[in-house]
Amino acid sequence: APGATVNQFNRLTHRDDVYFALFKPQQEPTWDGNLKRYRVARLDADDPSSEPEILDAGGELAIDPETGFFKKGARSFWVEPDGDGGTITAPDGGTVDRGGAAARIALNGIPQVGARRVYTYVGDTGTLPASGVDLTAGAQALHEGNAAITDEMLGIVNDRADAGEQAAWRRELLRWIRGVDTEDVDGDGVIEEARRHLGDPLHSRPAIVNYRSASDRDRSIVYLTTNEGFLHAIDTATGDERWAFSPRSLLSQHREFHANSAATPHPYGLDGAVSIWRDDPNENFLVEPGEKAYLFAGMRRGGDRYYAFDITDPDSPRLAWVIRGGSDGTPGFEELGQSWSRLTPARMRIGGTVENVLVFGAGYDTDQDPD
Repeated sequence: APGATVNQFNRLTHRDDVYFALFKPQQEPTWDGNLKRYRVARLDADDPSSEPEILDAGGELAIDPETGFFKKGARSFWVEPDGDGGTITAPDGGTVDRGGAAARIALNGIPQVGARRVYTYVGDTGTLPASGVDLTAGAQALHEGNAAITDEMLGIVNDRADAGEQAAWRRELLRWIRGVDTEDVDGDGVIEEARRHLGDPLHSRPAIVNYRSASDRDRSIVYLTTNEGFLHAIDTATGDERWAFSPRSLLSQHREFHANSAATPHPYGLDGAVSIWRDDPNENFLVEPGEKAYLFAGMRRGGDRYYAFDITDPDSPRLAWVIRGGSDGTPGFEELGQSWSRLTPARMRIGGTVENVLVFGAGYDTDQDPD
């Protein structure tokens, strides 16, 4: 499903960009996914009676009217790097893993691997401070240099008999998780470059937040979750990933994606719907200085948790709180099933006071699965 941005200057109209979350099923657990940007406009700008169409970067039809699929010759807006400082302008519309945000992750090869900001939280989500946790702090880095990420968290305890080999395996897995092409997936013989890959947003729909800085600079960020257990923040102007987050509860399943065995069923991660709450007193649909914004994400088939992020500053995200289902979960939510329901922001009068609330269903019970 596309996510259309609300115009930053007139909330009664829509800006002309549109974003598609795409995925391609595979026999193996790892599915290719992507986020691509197109434009909604009239193919003939001089004909006001014509219907708006989805157009590509060249102003041509992006959708084949006969099939309803992206045309093989279509080019999405975010250009793909060629690895030599230039860009590839070849069509990408007919291929999920070409172009789009997935290609931008591999921007500039090796330097981007070191620059990519990938986070987790290894602490107890049941005791998060009221102010939340700064995900940009070194302690939350999803990186092989973070000693707080244990073999137990990664699900690799005693995978190797020799201690040295075990340590090397941990390092390789964490490098792979944060985007290094350790398995030479692209077959170019280089294993120190960035891996061009996004997981599949099977049931996720991109959510867009518009920001205005103190200097009146406007920008928009698309937030997208995937079944590989990541929340991605992507700049709409360039398609570049600003940061990504994978929760501790999903770290162990990255091992299955790394092995990518056809005998393993497709894992689920952060596959639930994303919702946004803004403190927007002037109702201009912009997060301006002094205002706040939060993002909420469920797991759907991936688990029984809801994650809340303070995204007021799109470059300094904070993990605000987590609701956990199960007998050892968050008090009051012990019977919460899998978090399929979207957290819907609302205003509700409680005890005579109007409160900001989130309304959601009690979850899906796996006892209803036929097998």
